[in-house]
Amino acid sequence: MKKITLATTGSLLTVLALAGCSTTASLDTSPATIAVSASTKSTTTVDTSGNTVNCEGSVSASPSVTEGPYYKAGDFVRSDITEGQAGLPMTLTLTVVDTNCQPVPNARVDIWHANAQGQYSGVTDPKEGCADCGDKTFLRGTQTTNDQGQVTFQTIFPGWYPGRTVHIHVKIWEKGSEVLTTQLFVTKADADTAFATAGYKGEQNTTNEQDRIAQQLGSQISNLMLANNFSGSTVSSQAQIVLP
Repeated sequence: MKKITLATTGSLLTVLALAGCSTTASLDTSPATIAVSASTKSTTTVDTSGNTVNCEGSVSASPSVTEGPYYKAGDFVRSDITEGQAGLPMTLTLTVVDTNCQPVPNARVDIWHANAQGQYSGVTDPKEGCADCGDKTFLRGTQTTNDQGQVTFQTIFPGWYPGRTVHIHVKIWEKGSEVLTTQLFVTKADADTAFATAGYKGEQNTTNEQDRIAQQLGSQISNLMLANNFSGSTVSSQAQIVLP
């Protein structure tokens, strides 16, 4: 069993959205500001060979990260979000817990990310969309956490587009209220492994260290890293998200 231990101490960067989440099908383009709050030391163990992510004791809430311009409200309740998109198949398991490391059941988890060519569904901007992407819904999904606080999506390893590192957007709701918006990141080595497979447009041009949003997180980006286990022509990915 391969395990990765992440130890975090110090300041927690929290992104406070200036505007609430849109409840319509329009795309939200609201900006964000950053505030700093104290955090406590915590240890998280990520098991990359199974479907669990465990923590012990009291842990800090996952950092909030800007929603970005391409969130889209809609009925995307499903586990398989690929819609035929080419790319490295990814089984993505997210475990949602509270700051006491207790699983959070019945939380709604929304995810969305770019395809292998760096394009978002529902977006026609030529930099991050495509001419016929406006009415598409690929790589967007919603699920509700089970008793273990988990959801699993079938998707592809996300692609990249100029100016941003590889990332997956996540928004979590409890009892109809948005409680956390964040993003998940990958290592450069994992991105290189994925992008060497068919369907991707080559090595990314912006790393975590160069990405302006990732830079705002500083060392706290370690709390938002995906643990990826590559096996043949697939990848199994996991992350733990701690609600405030």
